[in-house]
Amino acid sequence: MKKRTILIVASIVVLIAIALRIAYRKAQRLIEIFQKITIAPVAVGNFNASLSRIRFTIDLKLSNPSPDAFEVNGLGVGKLKEVSVFYKGVFVAKSMVNITEIAIPAKDELILHDIPVVVNEPLLFLASNIALAYEMINNFDQSKLSTTAVISVAGYEIEI
Repeated sequence: MKKRTILIVASIVVLIAIALRIAYRKAQRLIEIFQKITIAPVAVGNFNASLSRIRFTIDLKLSNPSPDAFEVNGLGVGKLKEVSVFYKGVFVAKSMVNITEIAIPAKDELILHDIPVVVNEPLLFLASNIALAYEMINNFDQSKLSTTAVISVAGYEIEI
């Protein structure tokens, strides 16, 4: 091989290594910020129930207490994958979402509206949690609702 070809190939390899290192640092920084983010339900709506499934939507508030902004904007770097819903600590349902456009400014919050949630086997849930289901139907208290979320950043999954 000619010296020029070797020099070009070596330059390309060095540039790729530098780009990968920068991407790795960015992913690590996003992971650090995301681990500080909290999530809380702020509203429940569009409730629709049948014997085969229960559907509703939930609004979620993501709070970023970090002095750094958290931004994942469709670059394939990260996405919100799933949201699990709990009532008084008991698992109710999981929503598989695919939100790739997330931007939470430093020391601020973001509200995600109308996340669809489906309980596919409500009779099974009712049978195993009769007292809880009765309370949810007759005296639903939104303050007893909690959520967790899973975000994927550069192949790492983090639950908040």
